[in-house]
Amino acid sequence: MGSIGTPAPAARGFVLSKKQIDSVPLENFSNNSKRATGGWKQIFSSPQTPTDGLNLGIAHFPPRTATQESFEALHRHKQAEFYYILSGQALVKIDGIDHEVGPGAALFIPGDSEHGFWNTSDSEELVFLWGFPCDGFRDVVYRFTGDEAEDAWSRAESAA
Repeated sequence: MGSIGTPAPAARGFVLSKKQIDSVPLENFSNNSKRATGGWKQIFSSPQTPTDGLNLGIAHFPPRTATQESFEALHRHKQAEFYYILSGQALVKIDGIDHEVGPGAALFIPGDSEHGFWNTSDSEELVFLWGFPCDGFRDVVYRFTGDEAEDAWSRAESAA
């Protein structure tokens, strides 16, 4: 809904050019290398775009190096998610099962499933589309595996 008593504006069709998408800034988890080493661009995400019910982005994860893995750590969120691999190779873990994927692979990740991925190439960037059935990326709450234990430990320490 818009302001009280008025309906929210309806979504409308539109097209984003490659130039517009290329100009979208790359985001990340505030440079938290324990969570992810790459980043993403939000392509369709309310309120930045006049969309509803669908959130779409493109992820970029650099090749791994001898001293640095390229990954997004195991995590969960309530929304289902999909990946469509555009380039690169990855190992994707979904609920404890490893999947080796490359260009053209499509993945469905049910809501609340634990998942994460690792770029397995030392020469090629991993690039994939991702999406959620929600209005905007702000609606997706990531819960990283291990964070719950760290948060519980912090709460116990502060209570003592």
